[in-house]
Amino acid sequence: MKTILRILFVVAGIMLFSMYSSYQDKNSEKIMNEEGTLQSLESEEQLVPEIIEEGVTKLIGEPKEKLLEQFGEPIRKDLSSYGYTWWIYPISNESYFQAGVKDDKIVTLFAIGKGINVKPYTLGQNLQDIYAITPLQSEITVVNNNGNYKFELSEQDMNQKALVKINDDTYAQLYLDRFTGTLMGIRYLDSEILILQHPYQVVYTGEKIYDIKPSSSEWELIEEGNENQIIDMTNIIRKGL
Repeated sequence: MKTILRILFVVAGIMLFSMYSSYQDKNSEKIMNEEGTLQSLESEEQLVPEIIEEGVTKLIGEPKEKLLEQFGEPIRKDLSSYGYTWWIYPISNESYFQAGVKDDKIVTLFAIGKGINVKPYTLGQNLQDIYAITPLQSEITVVNNNGNYKFELSEQDMNQKALVKINDDTYAQLYLDRFTGTLMGIRYLDSEILILQHPYQVVYTGEKIYDIKPSSSEWELIEEGNENQIIDMTNIIRKGL
C-alpha cells in the first residue's frame, strides 16, 4: 500500500505542474502595491553555491540543438498546456527524462529514476545532503521585465515540492518522497515558465499572470500526452521501489 502511495504522490506532483490549471485558486495571486519590497527580499536569497558545469541543468536556455546533440531524437513529442512541447526520453528501464522546448529553446526539464546527471543534486539524495548544498527557503522572488513575483511556499510545499533558485534564470523544483525524505524527481525551469505556471502562492507587482487557454483540439493532444507520461513515470518509479 505504501509503495502505491509513493508512486501516486510523485506522479501526481509532476503532472499537476505539467497540466493546465484551469481551476487555479484565485486567492493564490495577490497584488503588492508597495514598490521596492520585493526587490529587498531578492537580495536575501541564496543561490546554489556549486558552479554548474555539467548535467542537464546547463541545458536550460540553450537551443534545442543542444538537446539533440546530447540525447538524440525523442521517442515522441507531447504538447503541453503552457506553450511548450515536451520531448520525451526514456533513457533506460530505470531512467526517464523529458525536456520542454518553446520557440526552439529549452525552457524546462524533468528527470526521474537513476543514472541521470542533475547536478548539483542527485536523484535519490536524502534531505540532509540537500540542505548541505543549499538552504531551502519558504519565499523566493523572481524579477523580470514584466514585474516582481514573490512565491510563498507552504509547509507542505517545503516538505514535498521545494523550490530552489539556481541562478537568475534557472529554478529547481525538488520532488521529495514524503515517506523516505529522498529526492525522487527534479524539475528545472526558467523564470518565464515558473511565472507562467505559478505553482505556489504568488504576490506580485507589475503585469498580471495570464493563463494560456488551449483549444478543444489542443486539449485532446495535451490529455493524451499526460496519460502517456503518467504511464512512463509510473513504470520507472515502480522499478526503483
